[in-house]
Amino acid sequence: MKSFSNLILVVAILLCLALVAVMSWSFYHQETRSIVAQFRNDVDDKIAAIELEIDIDFEAVYAMRGLFNTIPNVSDGEFQSMAREVLRRHKEIQALEWVPRISEVQRPEFVTQRRASFSNFELTEFNDQGLLVPAAKREIYYPVLYVAPMVGNEVALGFDMGSTRVRKIALDKTRDSGRLNVTEPIVLVQEPEEEVGFIVMLPVYDGRATTVVSRRQKLKGFVLSAYRLPGIMRSAIAMTKAEGINLSLYDVSDSEPKLLFEHRSREAVAQDDYHPEFDYTTEIDIGGRSWQVMATPTRGYVAQRHSLTPYLILVLGFFIVVAGALYIRLVLHYSYRTGLLVEERTRELEKARQALERQNRTDPLTGVANRKGFDEALDREWHRAIREQHPLSLLMVDVDAFKQYNDHYGHQAGDNCLKQLAMALTQSFKRSADIVARYGGEEFVVILPNTADAYHLAERCRVNIERLTIPHEYSEAAPVVTVSIGFSVVLPTNDSLQEELLSEADTALYKAKGDGRNRVVRYQLESADPGSS
Repeated sequence: MKSFSNLILVVAILLCLALVAVMSWSFYHQETRSIVAQFRNDVDDKIAAIELEIDIDFEAVYAMRGLFNTIPNVSDGEFQSMAREVLRRHKEIQALEWVPRISEVQRPEFVTQRRASFSNFELTEFNDQGLLVPAAKREIYYPVLYVAPMVGNEVALGFDMGSTRVRKIALDKTRDSGRLNVTEPIVLVQEPEEEVGFIVMLPVYDGRATTVVSRRQKLKGFVLSAYRLPGIMRSAIAMTKAEGINLSLYDVSDSEPKLLFEHRSREAVAQDDYHPEFDYTTEIDIGGRSWQVMATPTRGYVAQRHSLTPYLILVLGFFIVVAGALYIRLVLHYSYRTGLLVEERTRELEKARQALERQNRTDPLTGVANRKGFDEALDREWHRAIREQHPLSLLMVDVDAFKQYNDHYGHQAGDNCLKQLAMALTQSFKRSADIVARYGGEEFVVILPNTADAYHLAERCRVNIERLTIPHEYSEAAPVVTVSIGFSVVLPTNDSLQEELLSEADTALYKAKGDGRNRVVRYQLESADPGSS
């Protein structure tokens, strides 16, 4: 009887150990799956940060193109002034360049005019030995006319960017698409460690160009920017909190992948902590080129996220009966499922709440912010400007002769017109912080945080709306729908009032309308009367 009892005891112990071992193994692998999911989320966060950092840096090229779109003939001084401000905000830019399109017929006059400022100026190219020589005769040239900063980049002046087949193909692709394009990786020899970088190209056209044929005919030139990739990557990676992730970035646009950047933690991936599901590879599109991101976790990343629970279960299992172990397993499973259901329901409620809040702050006709959304945004940006001591600009936009438009074309046409104007205003700004709102009726307002001179932005809005060419034969300002824009710029303080900014912008708008409409006027602080900028 005793032997039988011992046998039953041994069998019970073995069953308990087997059950505890299964529970410990299951919990361990469940944790591993959670760590894999967290790892992929952390990598996605880093990729999103990389894309955001690159998008922010690409705003510099769009800003420079805005200069050439606004001013017909940009001088070297105007280019340098704008470039200094852009380079101050974007530290990873090595050089900004303006590359006009020059024909063989225009070459002698172009060189002569440029030699007035640079006596040794000449159109150049590299020969087979890698030396700069006068550019060979060809139908079209793309020489570097302006470059900033000038120090360290003097040799670039006059260099024909279309002198090599690879650069010519990239320029033609950018010209025909009308979109921003990124070149293949290049070595920035000016840098102490010859870092890897890339060049961004953005075409500039003489007027509106919507087809390949019109883009080729109206091409004025290209805005180019050389970027230091390691600095961009380090800034992006520093934006996210997760550590212990190894990242490799490759350019896989061509047949042979090229290593762009490699981030390695101090410890390597441990073989005993490695799981195939941790391998994570994805591709992102950067200016028409495919960049591949490969990520792996370090031993520390995995170890920090594994708890001691599986081992505690194994040790304490010697003292837990089978029924108790099963009960705990059921409770844990039920709690886990309940938690997922609660989280899912919470997310649904949060999405519904956010959607309702967006609806309450959005104008139903135009899709931009309504008066309530504008008031909240202005109050938010006003206090942020006070804290950070940044200037704040406000544009007030009014549709010229809109009553006559409604009277003669009908209210439905008027609604469609307002929708188009709201879209054109929204597309005139690249920063997510810039806020377009419908102030009332045919009047719109635009909040521009951290903007000291909004004239060029306001003029871009006015031109973009005029380019919609919405017929308006009953307007005294123009045969198409136009707008008058008044704006004001302030550096808010604790003693200033938001109403003063609104009043100043409204006064400037009143003057724009009084001066003949279809124009931009800035409120002048030094005078009692507003004046045109």
